[in-house]
Parts: sequence; C-alpha cells; structure tokens
Amino acid sequence: YGKGGMRKLLATTLLHDIPIRPSTPGLALLPGHVAEVGGGQPHVDVFDLMVNLWKLRDQFGAKEAQKLFYWNNQEYVMVSPEKCYALLFKHLKNGVLAFISNLRRDAQTVTVQFNLDKLGLRGKDLDAFNPLTGEPVAVTANGTMSLSLESEDWMYVWLRSKIAKGE
Repeated sequence: YGKGGMRKLLATTLLHDIPIRPSTPGLALLPGHVAEVGGGQPHVDVFDLMVNLWKLRDQFGAKEAQKLFYWNNQEYVMVSPEKCYALLFKHLKNGVLAFISNLRRDAQTVTVQFNLDKLGLRGKDLDAFNPLTGEPVAVTANGTMSLSLESEDWMYVWLRSKIAKGE
C-alpha cells in the first residue's frame, strides 16, 4: 500500500470509485494499516473504516446514483486549488455524495463550488455533513464550502435538502 499508508491510498482509489474490500479484520495490527477517520476521530482499523464506507455507500444509494467523475464533472462542481478533485454521486432522492480529495504534497484549504442548478438543489435549504463522523459542514447558500485537508487526504460530504433528510 505504499509509504503513505492506507488513508493516502484511499485518496486516489476512492476518487476513481474503487472502494477496496478488505478481507482480514485486524489489519491495524500490521504496520502501515491504520487509518484515521478525520474530524478529530481516533485512529481506526482499516477493516472497520472500509466497512463503514460500504455502509455509507449503501445508505446513500451509490449503486443507483449517477457518477460524475472529476475529469468531466466541471459543469457540476469546481474544485480548487490544482490537484484537488471531487467525485460526485448524484441521487434523485438522496442528494449528492461528494468525495473530495487533496492529492497535493501539502495541506490545503480546498474550495468546492457546487452548481446547485445542475445538481437539482437550487433554492433548497441545504444540509451538508461528513457522513462518517456526523459533523456538519458549512455550505453557503450558493453551494460553496471550504475544507481543510492534509496532503493526500480526503473527506466525504453529503449534500441534500433538509426536507430529504426527514424522509
């Protein structure tokens, strides 16, 4: 898994919608196989992290969602600075699940500008949060957010209308 460990590997694999399926619980016992959930969460076994990621995908409905990959999704989202990207899952009922990745060699404040018209979220009261931690993510009325990400780090953000949350 390289020198950066599993979390850094996931910054690239998940950006390409390749969620690995670990086969061995307790991978954290091996060197380099401890991942950090982020948002102040403690280190967690990679197996547990991947189980949580698969549960998130199921909860959101990723199989039914339209995938908008970073190389051709600029009409839906703009991400800066360079070497920072977003993969979007656009679901008719559940909103947008964004995977934001900083592939730079240094920490960045990543700016994400969602095109609310194209995503069907314009004029809605938005709820944005990190679905792995439950922490809210600040988003402006025009769909802009800023995320602090370490080098080769990532975050999922679920963006939906507050009405959809209660359904």
